[in-house]
Amino acid sequence: STLPMPTRTRGRKKRGEISGGDQKGASQSVGQKKKNIKRVKQASATTTTQKPKRAKTFNSSSSSSKGGGATGHSIEEKERPDVTEDSKTSLDTVLRSVVKIYCTYTEPHFSLPWQMKRQDSATSSGFVISEKRILGNAHGVAFHSVVRIRKHGTAKKYIAKVLHVGHECDLAMLTVEDDEFWNGLHPLRLGGVPQLQDMINVVGYPTGGDNISVTQGIVSRVGVGKYSHTEECLLAVQIDAAINAGNSGGPAIKRNRVVGVAFETLDDAENIGYIIPTPVINHFLNDIAQSGKYLGFCSLGIHWQTIENRGMMSALKLSRAQSSSSSSSS
Repeated sequence: STLPMPTRTRGRKKRGEISGGDQKGASQSVGQKKKNIKRVKQASATTTTQKPKRAKTFNSSSSSSKGGGATGHSIEEKERPDVTEDSKTSLDTVLRSVVKIYCTYTEPHFSLPWQMKRQDSATSSGFVISEKRILGNAHGVAFHSVVRIRKHGTAKKYIAKVLHVGHECDLAMLTVEDDEFWNGLHPLRLGGVPQLQDMINVVGYPTGGDNISVTQGIVSRVGVGKYSHTEECLLAVQIDAAINAGNSGGPAIKRNRVVGVAFETLDDAENIGYIIPTPVINHFLNDIAQSGKYLGFCSLGIHWQTIENRGMMSALKLSRAQSSSSSSSS
């Protein structure tokens, strides 16, 4: 007959006791006690041999945790995150494809236009895309004199060339002419616009260290916002992941797809950062692919203002029925 499995406890039992029993050892004979102890040892040995099988089944097949075979798994195994070899490989690919950009720049002196300001340097992040190109932020290479790029896990810096800059959308495209730089790098693919409450990871090289950094957060807002680099209003995604100086240009990853580029954070606030979504990135890339250069975003060329003051409405001869407040209340 099949022996019952012993009930697991928190380690308070002594060796040789029967788990889940009714504590009838006082009334049992010595031979019966030895028989029960033998059964417990045999059941424990069976449990020990089954542990590697359950772990192997969980890692090798994700469908077993969704079907009827999931009854053999514990709660911890069901809630365990995906740690398969494919996910590890994908994470390593993402980390290798994110680079650190070193920019030496000289800003113009607008008060004294006949001379330049003193030379300075800054760092930002970027990531590899198709056709041996690197995508980053425009403000990370603005007024550049020399741009160098370092890969993850290496100390060598390669001279980079800035191909295109879109100041409106705060994006820049770079490349490295040295073929040695591209060994082991894989281009990252773009995804869609993330939804509210979606979990994303921001990868980059922020201040506070020289190695790569990964922060996690959720999407809290999607809408049109003002880009601080040029004060243009374009689509932006607000997240609560930590975005610090140096994170600019790093990819925002969701399921191994790039869903945005980190570019700014809100001062005097906590956990409010912004990423450039993929529709803006695709517009930047499509301009370059079709025209060979960045053309920009179209605009109506007009300014508008909301009218809620009754004096302004009277001066412009507008009725209350034409106001947004009256139309929404009606």
